Amino acid sequence: MPRVRYARSAQADLEDIVFGVDAQFERAAEETVRRIVAACKRLALFPRLGRPRPVYALGLRSFVPHGSRYVIYYYPLDDGV
Repeated sequence: MPRVRYARSAQADLEDIVFGVDAQFERAAEETVRRIVAACKRLALFPRLGRPRPVYALGLRSFVPHGSRYVIYYYPLDDGV
């Protein structure tokens, strides 16, 4: 099974989404994180779904989950992303 490895900065970003919002929006923030994590798992299975971003770094790709305003930047790896 392909795996997803998160950079420390990506982990911090996900925590900021959930913990950096007002309590009344917590449920929506948690759903946003669930969608991002699900998109990452999908990218691990299909790493070519995203757009190549060679202008930023060789091998870097980006993907915007459906209905999201967040962009996932990732590198395809031999065993996932």
